[in-house]
Amino acid sequence: MSLSKKIVVAVSGSIAAYKACDFISLLKKRGHQVRVILTPSGEKFISKTSLQALSQSPVYQDDFSPESLMAHIELGQWCDLAIVYPATANHINGFAAGIGEGLLHSFFLAFDFKKPFLIAPAMNTRMLFHPATLRSLETLKQWGCHLLPSEEGSLACGEVGEGRLLTPEKAVAFVDSQFSDESPLQKRILITAGGTRETIDGVRTLTNMSTGKTGAEIADALHERGHKVLLLTSKYAVMPKSDVKVDTYESFREIRNTLRALAQSKPFDLIVHAAAISDYSIASIETPDGEVQPGLEKMSSEHDNISIRLTRNEKILPKLKDLFSGDPVVVGFKLTSTESKEEQAKAIFRLFDKGGVDYVVHNDMTDINKGVRNYLLTSNAGEQKKLNSTESLSETLSELLNSKTHEVSHDLVP
Repeated sequence: MSLSKKIVVAVSGSIAAYKACDFISLLKKRGHQVRVILTPSGEKFISKTSLQALSQSPVYQDDFSPESLMAHIELGQWCDLAIVYPATANHINGFAAGIGEGLLHSFFLAFDFKKPFLIAPAMNTRMLFHPATLRSLETLKQWGCHLLPSEEGSLACGEVGEGRLLTPEKAVAFVDSQFSDESPLQKRILITAGGTRETIDGVRTLTNMSTGKTGAEIADALHERGHKVLLLTSKYAVMPKSDVKVDTYESFREIRNTLRALAQSKPFDLIVHAAAISDYSIASIETPDGEVQPGLEKMSSEHDNISIRLTRNEKILPKLKDLFSGDPVVVGFKLTSTESKEEQAKAIFRLFDKGGVDYVVHNDMTDINKGVRNYLLTSNAGEQKKLNSTESLSETLSELLNSKTHEVSHDLVP
């Protein structure tokens, strides 16, 4: 980043508070000015002296020292961005409840939310997914707070699950993303996910088994790396954990029309088309009583037989390159349901034959049914890379954006 920003880092009482030292150090190395709010519980885990030395500024606490008397107002006026790192369940729920007890809560209540306010949760998995915490996080998101995703892994209590504090490096990337106009590394990314639903009547639809989980995870991962991500996903799909911008669709026509509208906006650098688009839409329905058009009224369930006539939908993937300006990198997904490697290969390269695709991500139902995450990334030059997690896939996609020639990194193997 070329310009120094003024950043308030609030450290609350989590065992992960020690990571705030590295986080502040990274911010200082990037030229930012940092001031720290240390809660009473936070001081149980990390010393005021350490934070003061790293930030090279006074540390503000719940005391009556001269620098803290009006800190809840003055710090908000001084800073360009505030982040709670780590944020405990107690403070998250206190923010959402409007509690003004203590410097950090008062600072939150007095904050000007025209500026970014970031929250990095850190807690036990059950605390994170408690209805009170989930409701509070949703409330804070609606108020304009930016929620950083927590990570999954070993927790301080000895359990394994979600709730680990986001690493300092990834948290710094989130900070950078808030000043995107000054960050040449940030790219604009469009991700489609989920499955279409074609209305039969008011209670019945024609759909598929796509959950949208992979697309949501890719959106989170690329957002963590500081990119500006728009996720276009089904209304019924798995949603991202971070504050990725989300737009939704339901039917084939809705996603097609939304993509056409998005093509009129600022160009995207990368388009990841992971949505499971129905090959067919419903044209009409034939019952013993005559033809019925798809609609909102519930059809009678007394008929022994009905016939649904389908009409083929146009393919969206081959047209994305022409539809969107700026020559975006286009990545398509191909799901196969055959154990034959030869047939899988043919299915992958048929997408390239239709044009407009730079890379294809292949996965197979055999692996999915086993609960295995295996991806095969293929370039239009025939180079391939095997990836065994959504995180590694996202990392590779991020690397693609650093190549102006749209070539896969050197470790792709034929």
